[in-house]
Amino acid sequence: MGKVVWDIARKADNLWVKWIHDKYIRTNDLSTFAAPQGDNWVVKAICRTKEKLIRFYGVSWMYNQKYSIAAIYQKLMDFGVKVNWCQAIWNHQNVPKHRFVCWLAMKDRLQTSYRLAHIGVCENNSCLLCDSGMDDGKHLFFECCYSEQCINKIKRWLGINAVTNNLHQMLEWVNIRYKGGKFRKKVVIASLMVVVYKIWQERNNVLWNQYVHTIDKVVNDIKSDVKQRVQFRVPRRLGEEDRQWLYSL
Repeated sequence: MGKVVWDIARKADNLWVKWIHDKYIRTNDLSTFAAPQGDNWVVKAICRTKEKLIRFYGVSWMYNQKYSIAAIYQKLMDFGVKVNWCQAIWNHQNVPKHRFVCWLAMKDRLQTSYRLAHIGVCENNSCLLCDSGMDDGKHLFFECCYSEQCINKIKRWLGINAVTNNLHQMLEWVNIRYKGGKFRKKVVIASLMVVVYKIWQERNNVLWNQYVHTIDKVVNDIKSDVKQRVQFRVPRRLGEEDRQWLYSL
């Protein structure tokens, strides 16, 4: 639509553009032209687009020699703040459903009892796994005594010496400070994804089935899922040291 507005402003040699000028704009300046209430919806859409672009660029863009749709799109879109954990989550080593749940957890968008209570869906917002804290993302990953024991066992299994049990800080630690090499880093991140997914699964299991598995059972399931995924995606040119480390898990 912006390109259409630009063509109209330049009075491009186009039958439709000439018709718009003769029918609606006439002798008015497009930059100040406002569609009357009873005008065609197309004219109203043109005016809305024009006003939005003027807010970003002023009126000079309408008379430029070139119009770049890509540049306008980049300017209009709000891409938000770039986060350093994005590539860690969206890599092929992680199972798609694990990526999605972990992405929601990092964005604090999982439908926890705390969030649901805010919109009046439920009244009890206590943790379903330990009943000693609030059922929100910060507590669930990994302040809850249940999830904390799970993540600590996985950290010992992987040989991670990170002190923090905060999900955001842990991913940042792996990205910046982990010295195990590229392949091992991917395995560690994949393991974190599985832990988050399994904890969320156990939380929902309590909610819907009133049953929770033991910590050892969950940890063993996490280890099994990690091994299956990593061995399925193992690189062909994997170093012997990394291969032995993988088989030792």
